[in-house]
Amino acid sequence: MDKKIQPYGYVTVDISGVCNAKCKYCATGARSANPGGMMSLELFKKTLDRLMELGAVEVGKSTIGLFNKGEPFLNPNFSEILDYIISKNLPFSLSSNFNVYKKMTRKQIDACTGIIVSVPGWSQESYDKVHKFDFEHIKENILKFLKDFKDAGQANKLFLTYHLYQYNLDELPLAIDFAKSNKMSFNSYYAHIIDYWKIKNYVENKLDDETLKDINNSVFINHLTNGLSNVPSDYICPQHGSLNIDEKANILACCVLPNNIEGYSLGNLFDENAKELILNRQKIKECDYCIKSGISKLMHTYADTPLFVKRLNEQAVLAPKKKKNIFKKIFNKG
Repeated sequence: MDKKIQPYGYVTVDISGVCNAKCKYCATGARSANPGGMMSLELFKKTLDRLMELGAVEVGKSTIGLFNKGEPFLNPNFSEILDYIISKNLPFSLSSNFNVYKKMTRKQIDACTGIIVSVPGWSQESYDKVHKFDFEHIKENILKFLKDFKDAGQANKLFLTYHLYQYNLDELPLAIDFAKSNKMSFNSYYAHIIDYWKIKNYVENKLDDETLKDINNSVFINHLTNGLSNVPSDYICPQHGSLNIDEKANILACCVLPNNIEGYSLGNLFDENAKELILNRQKIKECDYCIKSGISKLMHTYADTPLFVKRLNEQAVLAPKKKKNIFKKIFNKG
């Protein structure tokens, strides 16, 4: 009997392989991977149709994630892509640095399950260290999106996601207050090294002194890598149960590996054997290293919200004079 592909609950289709931010711990931002491109509207339509034809995407069971390596709002056909997803009765999710604002229609907002608003801090000083954007411009765009979503009664679909660095902890209460006062959802996690080359070189002690010093002074690296050597023998990488498609419609081994590593793509979605490629997701050579070194485990646990953030979030909205003292008290407990 011909085996069928079971529909995935979440399928990532990267409509943009480029990003306008300059995050030095991201392969796209640090430019340590090959330059990506934009998925055309025509290719996106064919890609979604193909995924549905193969049974990997099914109405009522699947959500389309429009981001992985790049910034989705940069795609010139962004609105048309959303409309095509809606025409197929499918929901979608987004993530953005919000340096670009594009107005979304009521139908698009309704079909959107949420937008991750990724921020590296809550001051120009923090933005100068990571995204390299004008912080006031980012806030202006957040407020524009907020108005659109508030008008649709869905402001809680915007998730202000705060990346914790060693230097931006004192700004955290301000970001929480902003989110709460605007009825946005809020979550936070430790900033991490999503550039596979950098984290691999870190594990192998091959980083140059300057880069290593920068990481040690910025990222909570000791906390993040504490469990690298404690990988259970029965550990299964969550990526084996996901499906990621890049802007060229390539079927990816996972969402982490850069496009300049052997095995990055298992094949193309329009190959004759695409069904077999999806059904028989074989681990590539790099998978064994990634799992045994603990990198896979690290990449799938960094997003746990720290206890002190949860406690601080419970205190919001805070009185301005109490912010600093309450933050210190909670942080010391956590």
